[in-house]
Amino acid sequence: MSQVKLKGIDKVFGNTQVLDGVEIDIADGEFMVFVGPSGCGKTTLMRTIAGLERPSAGHVLIDEADVTRAHPAHRGVAMVFQSYALYPHMTVFENIAFGLRLSKKSRSDVDAAVRDVASILQIEPLLERKPSALSGGQRQRVAIGRAIVRDPKVFLFDEPLSNLDAALRVQMRVELIKLHQRLKATMIYVTHDQTEAMTMADRIVVLNGGRVEQLGTPLELYGRPVNRFVAGFIGSPKMNFLEVSASRVDDGGVTVTLPGDVELTVPVDGEGVEVGSALTFGVRPEHVGIRDGVDGPADVRLSAQVDLVEHLGSEILVHAKLFDDYQIEIKSTGHDSVTHDDRLEVAIRTRLCHLFGDDGRALSPLADESTPVTA
Repeated sequence: MSQVKLKGIDKVFGNTQVLDGVEIDIADGEFMVFVGPSGCGKTTLMRTIAGLERPSAGHVLIDEADVTRAHPAHRGVAMVFQSYALYPHMTVFENIAFGLRLSKKSRSDVDAAVRDVASILQIEPLLERKPSALSGGQRQRVAIGRAIVRDPKVFLFDEPLSNLDAALRVQMRVELIKLHQRLKATMIYVTHDQTEAMTMADRIVVLNGGRVEQLGTPLELYGRPVNRFVAGFIGSPKMNFLEVSASRVDDGGVTVTLPGDVELTVPVDGEGVEVGSALTFGVRPEHVGIRDGVDGPADVRLSAQVDLVEHLGSEILVHAKLFDDYQIEIKSTGHDSVTHDDRLEVAIRTRLCHLFGDDGRALSPLADESTPVTA
């Protein structure tokens, strides 16, 4: 187990800046997830930690040792790739043992280490099979076992579940969480799937255009996103956004006018906001109520017409239209009876809402509203 520190990491390919001044401290034993859209630099950042890419500027430290120019084999890291990269002519046992044999371990040590890892991953009955006789999930376990057996300082996972079907992804996600709890190892995990990030991480790094947009716990990113990008990326379905303007600014917050000339005061710090300032109002689909407010009585109610209803079993996702053709999504219980063309009364609580300035940055909550919103 080890600390990993990234200090001012830049990476330039030709004229393209892929990483821009990345600063991240990863604690000993932490499960850190890098998340962001395609092309945001998350895989390049992981490859830089592994030593497969050399940064254009900055330093990579593992256990306070500067490994920026160290060979990948000398960094004490093990990487699990998106592709399983198993040797097809070798058995599971031989695939897991390969690295140990290259390091001249004794036969008894290799056998004991492989069987211990197989026990952890529950693949003992598969040791004599070849990869062609394994399912996708079993192959991924073997790839993870090959990393574990090396007893690295840091585990690196580059979208390891993306080739699996939906049900198996959920199963493997749970198994990786349990593995981290058992090994108490430092793990860095790359994914484009924000659901994976939210469910697995101790902390999440949201990357965009090679820059760190926000670093925090899943609940911090969900409840108090620092800007519109993070607010729209974290959460499924994504946050509803409405373009509004400030109609009043006082000690109680910033008042905006929603479609239908409905005023709503959001308890945020209005410093720098003037009457008439262009703002973006945000509220998550799960924080919009049908008839009744979420987490208490509604502060405002809006009239909406249903365009589409997605039935998800225990939940429904309602796509509706407000005044002036504003679109809004509502996530509600599957027991609600809603159909196409219904007229709804949409209920909103101000404490569950967000405001973003014209630069995309979130307006800070007032002192008594600083606790991350999780309702």
